[in-house]
Amino acid sequence: MALIKEPYGLVYNDDGSLCTTYRDDDVPFAGVRSFAVETATTNYFGIDAWEFDADQSIFYPYELASGKTWADCWDTKQRAYVGGHNITVWRIWSQIVDLGQVYSAGTKITLSWKHKGYLWFIIFYYGLTTDSLTYFNSTNTYEIKGDASLDHWESNIGLHLKINNIRTGYFWNGSPQHLLDRWYDVEITYTLPANTRYIQIIWDFYNAYLADGGRGVKGYIHKPQIEVKPFASSFVVGSRPTGIIAVPFYIDLNTEDWVVSFWHKMTNTYSFASRIIFSIDGNFHLNTYHPSAGKYNWMCMNTDNVVFKASSTTTVDTNWNFIVLTKNGSNFKVYINGIPEINLNYTGTLKYNVNNFKFGNFGFGGIGQLSYVSNSLFSNIYIGKYRRKDGTVIWTDDYIREVYEAQMPFAVQNQLSIY
Repeated sequence: MALIKEPYGLVYNDDGSLCTTYRDDDVPFAGVRSFAVETATTNYFGIDAWEFDADQSIFYPYELASGKTWADCWDTKQRAYVGGHNITVWRIWSQIVDLGQVYSAGTKITLSWKHKGYLWFIIFYYGLTTDSLTYFNSTNTYEIKGDASLDHWESNIGLHLKINNIRTGYFWNGSPQHLLDRWYDVEITYTLPANTRYIQIIWDFYNAYLADGGRGVKGYIHKPQIEVKPFASSFVVGSRPTGIIAVPFYIDLNTEDWVVSFWHKMTNTYSFASRIIFSIDGNFHLNTYHPSAGKYNWMCMNTDNVVFKASSTTTVDTNWNFIVLTKNGSNFKVYINGIPEINLNYTGTLKYNVNNFKFGNFGFGGIGQLSYVSNSLFSNIYIGKYRRKDGTVIWTDDYIREVYEAQMPFAVQNQLSIY
């Protein structure tokens, strides 16, 4: 097994036992890092986002500069597409991308790429059929993240960006030449206004030749990616595996009393039946149901395959929630945002025999090896003992409430090999 860490935040084991993405931009409070644990992801641009698309199966040029060819729009050294009106190409288009199924209105589609230099605007088309594509416009719901922010919309359909707070175009005091120093992250998440199966993207480089006092500035598009996700997850070539975090522990789950605490955030509301967010070998887990049911649900199974379960009163939402699970003898409690909400007693010996707590989306034994969607963020994970050596309880109701209100970080990097 080898641990692989990519510079853009993806961390995984080559045996599939770990797959997560660092998220420093979405955390419950300062001083901690969050981890995205997601369903399997597809980059719908595929390999042509990473290699030159010579046959123009995914990307193609619009109005090449005099004497230029499509090959001139690919930088072999930087492995990036190059745009620039009167320099290389006025616009780079994607072909119409088939998402493979119809996604309902409200689904989030994230376009992301690494960027240098010039850019005029972005246009995003969506539609149920290839001949019914519609402009996404400024009245629709969208979010811009990474190093980018909104500059303005042109004619209500062209999205102009600032990158590193610098305007990327020629007019309006744009200084794209200052964006040639490094790769910048651009993430635009579009919330689909209508049922959609097909999308298309335009990167426009109008008037690039006039930038920087008439010297001209090229724009570089590196590793463009389209995902049916609420955020850019991993900049993968094609597809990435299902996300999972496995955190080792060094206690006897049956004979010792223990606590697990973490901050949890749902990042979308896909209408699947359930989302496993925490498990010990699948026989002992906390999950969250779709918001139509709207509850955290705590389940455990003993060696006689008897299932004990209870539900919270807190509804599922897409805010950060502080979750604490305590085992005290044969009693389990689940605290949500400092409040005890689930109180569950069990009999017999619990059915697990593992050495990792697992967070995220994964198949589990005992229920037909089903796989449940997760798409969650986790932060500030802590695993420890419920009592001190002298027998006094550490994780009292008052202490848990204080930890929640103080937003207390725990120094557990040594427990997580992915740091």
